Amino acid sequence: MELMMEIFRRLVGFNTVSANSNRAAADFLCEVLRESLKLSESAIYVTSQDSTEGQEKCNVVATIGAGDGGLMLAGHIDTVSAEPLARWDSNPFELTLKHDKYYGLGTCDMKFFLAAAIAAARNFSSSTLRRPLVLAFTHDEETSMAGAKRLRRDDVFKSVHYAVVGEPTKLVPVRMHKGWLGAEFTLHGKAGHASDPGCGTSAIELASELLSQLYRYRDELTDFRQPLLRPEYPTLNVGLIKGGEGVNRIPASCKLELEIRPIPGQDVQDLIGDLQRIADNMTNGNSHCLASLRVTSAPTQPMETSEQSRIVHVAQAVTGQSAIGVPFATEAAIYNAAGLETIVLGPGDIAQAHQPNEFIAAEYLDRTVTVLSTIIEELCVKGGD
Repeated sequence: MELMMEIFRRLVGFNTVSANSNRAAADFLCEVLRESLKLSESAIYVTSQDSTEGQEKCNVVATIGAGDGGLMLAGHIDTVSAEPLARWDSNPFELTLKHDKYYGLGTCDMKFFLAAAIAAARNFSSSTLRRPLVLAFTHDEETSMAGAKRLRRDDVFKSVHYAVVGEPTKLVPVRMHKGWLGAEFTLHGKAGHASDPGCGTSAIELASELLSQLYRYRDELTDFRQPLLRPEYPTLNVGLIKGGEGVNRIPASCKLELEIRPIPGQDVQDLIGDLQRIADNMTNGNSHCLASLRVTSAPTQPMETSEQSRIVHVAQAVTGQSAIGVPFATEAAIYNAAGLETIVLGPGDIAQAHQPNEFIAAEYLDRTVTVLSTIIEELCVKGGD
């Protein structure tokens, strides 16, 4: 417990906001893994790459035991921004205990899980494991999920069959979640003076027609249903519109940004095709309109693991909770697509993430280590499919 809390405290102290390098935190994790788990240099795998902003980003992977069919405990090192700092009641980079809650940036999402995973792994050794245990800590989950994608390219998954992603779920197993697609439409009309409406084509008026088409498409998406999710249908939200330069000018351009959260059974590439057809309809239906579509960041596919999967059965038995679905996206989708039977299961409440005064309740500390240790015991010591 004492070592786990020291790891937790140190991790919160690193500024691993996604825009920054996580090298210092990665080096610390490597040191902890070597010393606390008695691992050799060859058992710890670190990848490093520079981001487009020139910041060094690292994944840290440690393997205990040998063979195949093992378990991966996966989490991310990075966090969202601490801004606005004025809304924090304490230093976001200092672990602060108050009223049985531990405050700090990343406490819930998800630095405590990293410390708990290491603490659980300390209960085992290569001599006691029939199947390998892998700890995988990634970079850039909060932006592009580039770290998890790098793990897949580096063939880190070859020795594992199951994965637990430690995002905050109140320690309730999640076997299904929605995907995510972000896109931007740009509409080009024709500029002109507002005193003569006939001399131009308002891109903002074109945006009104585009919105009508998008909302009709949103209604069509509700034909797809998955009862385990809330809401049980895909969602589409237009969250940002920018257009015009002044009230005395006919706006020549307008941008709309949206997100879609598809459900299992849908493919984000099909959704991109649907949006492209809407853009083409706008262009083909009006000689004064040019519409284009841009996917704003790498999309995430929906994730689903069968309710018959052994890891789902084990997690349900250990927690006493039936597996559920959630509307947010995680790295589990990448691991699931790589062939791993994956669940999301972690301490804390997602409602506390991504906001000032983020915290994790003290009640999760011991319980998380117990849950993870029992899952390791079932899948890596007892084994079986």
